[in-house]
Amino acid sequence: MEASNQTFNLGEIFNKINLFIKFYLSSIRLILLCLFACLLFSAFYYVYEKPEYQADTTFVLTESGGSKGGGLASLTSQFGIDLGGLGGSSSMFSGENIFDIFKTKIIVEKVLLTKYNENSNKTLADVYLEKFYKRRFLKFLQINNNISFENYNLNSNSDRMKDSILDMTYNQIITNNIKIDKLNKKGSIIKLSVISRDEQFSKIFTERLLEEVKKLYIKIKNSNTQENINKLQFKADSLETILSNKSFQTANSQVININPAIRKIGVPAELKQKDLTIVMTIYGEVIKNLELSKMTLAQQTPIFQVLDVPRYPLLNNKTKLKNIVFYALIMGFVISLVLSIVKFFLK
Repeated sequence: MEASNQTFNLGEIFNKINLFIKFYLSSIRLILLCLFACLLFSAFYYVYEKPEYQADTTFVLTESGGSKGGGLASLTSQFGIDLGGLGGSSSMFSGENIFDIFKTKIIVEKVLLTKYNENSNKTLADVYLEKFYKRRFLKFLQINNNISFENYNLNSNSDRMKDSILDMTYNQIITNNIKIDKLNKKGSIIKLSVISRDEQFSKIFTERLLEEVKKLYIKIKNSNTQENINKLQFKADSLETILSNKSFQTANSQVININPAIRKIGVPAELKQKDLTIVMTIYGEVIKNLELSKMTLAQQTPIFQVLDVPRYPLLNNKTKLKNIVFYALIMGFVISLVLSIVKFFLK
């Protein structure tokens, strides 16, 4: 009895499926209506969808080893100078820290305040405000549409409204426009992408953002070393002045044809000569360390090796028409199928 009941139930299920297939195929009008509606919607979407231009650049960050820095630090430590930056410690740009540097507020805002092009005084911030913010939205925020960032300097100027707009624009850009990641998770090539609805804006912003990060990187990486070089240079100049004075003092204290009876007169000259020798020795060591510092600075200065730069025409991320049609057909069949199931079980 149990086996016959199971067979009967399965047969009923298959019978229902066959009936539904026949019912669905007979609902040709419903299918065509759903397909037409989805295709019509997809056509409107394709027409009104705004293009998204993506500017890509790839680069490799190359850093030299810091083994020589330890020896230099030990040499210069005798003069009270710290060369900790040359000891091969981890860099703030190592690993994925570089990703965060590209999205720092000081860098992004500095790029936004640069000129859009040579023929216009508009800044990138002005262009972003005009093209990517709707006037109704600006009016809602009670922002004047004629506001301009021409010649605006964050350090010397203070405007509450402009600072607020820059902060809002910064948040929009790092959220929606900037993408940075490794080209290959196991590799060292980094890819920076800027996506916007303006092709020229995407390209310019990408190039300038990379350039500003390079400047900041070199400044931070070499600031400590350069400061120590300046200290060594100052000490070398001071010793050179002392050495010159000692040389003249030694020459003036020399006594020609010293009488053995008054040989004690030559003692001051010997002492000055001794001081001169000491100063010369110290001066030689400082000059040696100074040149070694300059060599180490040149060797350890990291290099941004740019591999690819954005070129026109940029990649347009707008959905392709064939993909929209394909998704519309699938959606049309799914909707018609759901409506047919509902209609079939309600009849």
